[in-house]
Parts: sequence; C-alpha cells; structure tokens
Amino acid sequence: GNCSCRSNWSCLEKSQELAKERDFIRQLFELAPVIIIIQKQNGIILSINDAAKTALETDDSVIGKVFDIFIPETDQEHLNRLGRLRSQDNLEPMQMDGSLLTTSGKTLTISWLHKLLPIREEDGGKVILTLGVDISERKIVEARNIRMAYYDYLTGLSNRRKFQEEFTQSIAAASRYGYQLAVLYM
Repeated sequence: GNCSCRSNWSCLEKSQELAKERDFIRQLFELAPVIIIIQKQNGIILSINDAAKTALETDDSVIGKVFDIFIPETDQEHLNRLGRLRSQDNLEPMQMDGSLLTTSGKTLTISWLHKLLPIREEDGGKVILTLGVDISERKIVEARNIRMAYYDYLTGLSNRRKFQEEFTQSIAAASRYGYQLAVLYM
C-alpha cells in the first residue's frame, strides 16, 4: 500500500507542476505586449490574445474568421507570402513589415512574423503562429526625420540638401538625354 500511495503522491505533484506551467503559459499568452494570433493553415483564427484584441479593436467574436480580412488589399505582398507559407510544409518563419486593418478602418504598421508549427489540428491541418509588433509610431517618427532632413521646418520648402540632390539628378538626366538645364538664382 505504501508504494502506490507514494506514486499517487508523485502523480499529484506532477499534475500540480503541469497546472502551474499551463497557467504561466496562459498568462504569458494573454499579457504579452505583442499581437499573438493562432490560426489554422487555411487562415481561420483559432485564438488571439489581449494585445491582438486591442490592436484589431475587437473581442473574441473574431475567432472563426479568416485572418486575411485584417490585411488591406494594398498589402498584396503580405497576402501572397502568407498564401505560399500556408500551401507548403516549410517551417521557416516568414518575417516582414506590413499593415493591419482594424475593425474601425484604421491602418497600423506592424512588424509580422508568421511561423507554420509542426502541431496538427484534428482535421490534419497545421497551425500558424502569428506574432506582430505595432511599429506605427516608429514609422511616423522615421518619416518626420526624413522630412526634417530635406525640408525647412518653418517654411516647408526644400532645403539646401534636397536642392543639391535634385540638382545632381537633373544634371545627370540632362546629360543622359541631351537637353539643357537652367538654374535661376535670386
């Protein structure tokens, strides 16, 4: 009797450890500041975390819908690459910057990573893990920095740097195509 009692105790301890790990993973999934979407190989959303719900401006009602409805049609490269990932058994992750269309119609810039996992669903299809980080603010700052490098802050007119760049291009085009160029200086 002592031996079976000890093994039952061991099973109980193991069960509690597994429950703790499962709860930790569930918390990590829910609280991570990263968009986490798990979709079937055909694109049907199986689960999303809170960060994804916030980004998409939605709730659990999105489960069962196709992930592609949140990618704008203008982001055709993303849709094409995602289609290729789904149609093959390539386990290499697909990484790219792309767009996300929220339910209110707002477009965010997201750094995406899609990975086909070796886990299989009941229907035999594989699962795709989709991770996304919102880089919209970073893109706005980058665009602002580029603008500041080429345009005067007060007037909004091209600065010397922009002029020199365009002037160099114009001279090259004029010599290539054999036409004349004039600069008016006041």
